[in-house]
Amino acid sequence: MLFSVVIPTYNNLSELQRCLGALEQVVDPDFEVLVCVDGSTDGTFEWLSEAALDLQLKVLHHPDRANRGRSATRNLSLPHIRGKYTLFLDSDMEVPPEIFQFHHAELNAGGTVSIGPVHYRNSASNLWVRYTSERGVAKYPPGSEVPFHYFITPNTALPTEWWRDLGGFDEHINRYGGEDMELGYRIFREYQPRYVFNAAAKVMTVQPKTLREALPQLKEYGATGLPYIVRKWPELKEVYWVNRIDSGRLKDRLFCGLAHPRWRGWVWAMLRISPFALQKQLINYLVISHVHEGYRSVVNG
Repeated sequence: MLFSVVIPTYNNLSELQRCLGALEQVVDPDFEVLVCVDGSTDGTFEWLSEAALDLQLKVLHHPDRANRGRSATRNLSLPHIRGKYTLFLDSDMEVPPEIFQFHHAELNAGGTVSIGPVHYRNSASNLWVRYTSERGVAKYPPGSEVPFHYFITPNTALPTEWWRDLGGFDEHINRYGGEDMELGYRIFREYQPRYVFNAAAKVMTVQPKTLREALPQLKEYGATGLPYIVRKWPELKEVYWVNRIDSGRLKDRLFCGLAHPRWRGWVWAMLRISPFALQKQLINYLVISHVHEGYRSVVNG
């Protein structure tokens, strides 16, 4: 089998139905789908047990049907996965019929992680979505090699043996954020792959989250996943600029001062009247400020 598709889901039934419906239209039959249910209570189990889908489908869940987070949920697939390559998808994503052809075109060269873009249908009406649409790999030209810390699991394909042999995602990261990058770094250390922005392998979705809703999640990540990651891999402190917090250098002290929450009122006021080119920079500030606020709340006690 060429591809295994790993889809974690939690209380997301209507989106999951559209996701699996799109996979039924894929032109290449040589794939399986592993739906990993993270303690859903919205009828997902019942629907999956009764649905007659034209897919090689396996439904997995935690033994107690509890909610354990995305790392542990994706790892449910490890004993069952059969594909040479794994494609990670979120359960709200709809793929084009040629999705595996696009990813395989990069993977077949060997030593490659294929990172496809996510197209948000509501990017014009949601400022947070428009911002995220232009971040990460989207900052690079198609076909570019990108840094390992842009490894994300929505619409990313890689050799199955890599993440299986490394033991999957780190299940200590069980809150919002960080598990993707941590696995991406372990893959980078072990295999030295090329992380490639595969612009052709585009999936579609709608993101309802707003900027106001996203920022508390980023603060939570700063207080939970990020401290754990930099304790495990101290060399990553520079990637996330948290090395600046304890630095005595003037420029680092200035950075920490500017990242302080006291300035956010001005930033929100500017957001309302600024063109998007400036809004992107202001949102960058808010993202960094919230992540670092969460991190400082832990490291400073």
